Amino acid sequence: MFPKALLPFLFLPLLVRGADRPNVVLIICDDLNDYVETLGGHPQAKTPNMKRLMDRGVSFTQAHCNIPICNPSRASMVFGLYPHTSQLFGFEKWQTNVVFKNSRTFMDHFRANGYHTLGTGKIMHSGERKEWVEYGNDADYSPLAHRDGKNVAHPDVPSPFRDDFESIDGSFGPLKKVKAPFSWKSGTWRKLEDFKYNSEEDRDLTADEKNGQWAVENLKSLAQSKKPFLMGVGFIRPHTPLIVPQKYFDRFPLESIKLPVIKRGDVEDTFKRTVGSKEDDRSGDRGSKIYDQLIASYGGDRELALKKFIQAYLASVASVDDLIGE
Repeated sequence: MFPKALLPFLFLPLLVRGADRPNVVLIICDDLNDYVETLGGHPQAKTPNMKRLMDRGVSFTQAHCNIPICNPSRASMVFGLYPHTSQLFGFEKWQTNVVFKNSRTFMDHFRANGYHTLGTGKIMHSGERKEWVEYGNDADYSPLAHRDGKNVAHPDVPSPFRDDFESIDGSFGPLKKVKAPFSWKSGTWRKLEDFKYNSEEDRDLTADEKNGQWAVENLKSLAQSKKPFLMGVGFIRPHTPLIVPQKYFDRFPLESIKLPVIKRGDVEDTFKRTVGSKEDDRSGDRGSKIYDQLIASYGGDRELALKKFIQAYLASVASVDDLIGE
């Protein structure tokens, strides 16, 4: 029942058990770029477990997202329909989309063909429990820094970056013990709970760790099942906030971080504005603002600012790679 063939594809799905109706495990790492060993995105990337999957399977290196924004991209993937077909281009609810109401997800297709379907974490952007026979944990971006009744950026992040982009896009740094008035929170937007952190040996599990644990436990329980299964595991990292245990930051000392080549004027002939509507504060030139404010927050020191952020990204990728290995 355990791997004979492994097939990394797009978000690292795996094919488990070569048979007429193989078991399928789909692993999604949110906002993972090519900072993966063998893909060459960054020379210091440490992803031995992803590499092991790739070495034993087939890599599709010309896979492209259908639209560069989370909600419509994931909906396009699970329904098999282009955004220009569904007309879902932003953060509107996919559940109320007329085209999707008359379409089927691939999870439903598996279920209709005799598969037990189970998932956890962030597979779609929201509200997907009914698409699976069994579902574990809802999407959870925590640990989130918290202060004075609201989620905020990691306390180590300087202004103006932490003020302008706050608890998600403006937050990166190691998970550690914080002093009042700061604390840590976990859970979904609707239901936040205290996240205990006293030390690495005495803390709550992160959302990704919970999903990894859930997957391992269910794979063990399904090992003897005669019914084929489809399992979806949606990890949040390396999506922001880039907050993971200190040990992952320690793997990438700040002074050793290598920066990509940045050519003078390289973006002047490109369309720098991100996808979105005029009514959506995530639209317009947000991407450029994030970049500019990050540098401004470190006194205009572009090298330091980018090293800080790249270190946090590499650490987040390494953390999810460990969970895949488990």
